[in-house]
This record gives sequence, C-alpha cells and structure tokens, in this order.
Amino acid sequence: MNTKTEAGCPCWSCGHRGNGYIPGWPTTSGPQHAINKRDGDTYPQRPRWVDHSYRFTSKTGGTIYRAEPYQLDASDLADLVFLETQGYDVSIDGEGMHHPETIRIEIQIKTGSHRSK
Repeated sequence: MNTKTEAGCPCWSCGHRGNGYIPGWPTTSGPQHAINKRDGDTYPQRPRWVDHSYRFTSKTGGTIYRAEPYQLDASDLADLVFLETQGYDVSIDGEGMHHPETIRIEIQIKTGSHRSK
C-alpha cells in the first residue's frame, strides 16, 4: 500500500479524521475566497480542482490548504498562478493521500505576506 494513503484522506467524502486535519476549505478566507472574489462570485463556488480538500496548521502556525484532484487543465493552472500573485506559495506533488492517482496541491501564505489566514 502507498504510505501516503495508508492513513486515509481527511476530505469530506472519505471521512478519515485526526492528526489535526480539517475537511474542506473556508469560503470567507484563504485561497478559495481569493478566487471567488476575483471571479465576482456572490455565492461562493468551489473551483473544479479543489477536490478532496482539507487543511491543517503547519509547524510554524500557518494554515496549509490541500486539494487532491485527479487532473489539472490550463484553467486550473491559471488559478494556481493567480494565487501566487495574491501572496500564496503553491506546490504540486505527483501523488495525493486520497488515491495514488490524485495530484496533491499544497497552498500556504508566503512567509512575510500580510494576507489574513
């Protein structure tokens, strides 16, 4: 078994909890809020790539947002580039906790950024 998936994915649909993971992302702050604000969404919409999402607190006290979609397209990558311009660090790993076929996206506020968590 894949060591990244042994503990189980802590997203809403999988239900594995513990280790400080919180399922989903808030719609009033964080990266999802930044994208909704850019798009002028009155009713918060979750971007397609925010699949199997969860968050947790890093060792330094900041929030780390993770999403684990099965694929990314050019529009999804444009969202991630936009988040970089808004004070976030974005990294993409080849393998998520949800399933070995998912892609792990990790987003956190850049060190020294004045963005609210």
